Amino acid sequence: MAKAMKNPSRREARLLETRRALVEQALEAGITTRKGICKAANLALHDLTNLFTKDRELYAKFVIRRRTMVDVASDNLQEILEDKNHPQNFQATKYVLQTYKSDLDDILDSNGDELSVEIPTSNNSDDNYTPIMIKFSSKRRDKEVEE
Repeated sequence: MAKAMKNPSRREARLLETRRALVEQALEAGITTRKGICKAANLALHDLTNLFTKDRELYAKFVIRRRTMVDVASDNLQEILEDKNHPQNFQATKYVLQTYKSDLDDILDSNGDELSVEIPTSNNSDDNYTPIMIKFSSKRRDKEVEE
């Protein structure tokens, strides 16, 4: 009886197809971390990296899934900002003002680790006003500066 011919390229193609199916199942299940995909597909991290290198379409699906996390985080932040009664509304507002440019950049002055805004108010007199200064600071940043 003759021995079966070994075809390494066919064996590798089958292995890649099997791994691709396992990774696609993990992505469909909502797993978006490399570690999670490796665990679900029973792969080593280097095997997943090799698979992504050889199968760019599968890697593109992975990247799209990862990018949706940014969209979800952005939606969550917007919901917190819109809900005035949310316990993290003030912190989220402060984060957005400190992180992103806005039309308030012209009137907001940065004092190192503090965020402050000066609001002029009138005192029933013609040209005299007493400005109100609102300062926001982070206790965490204060500790980092001390160290």
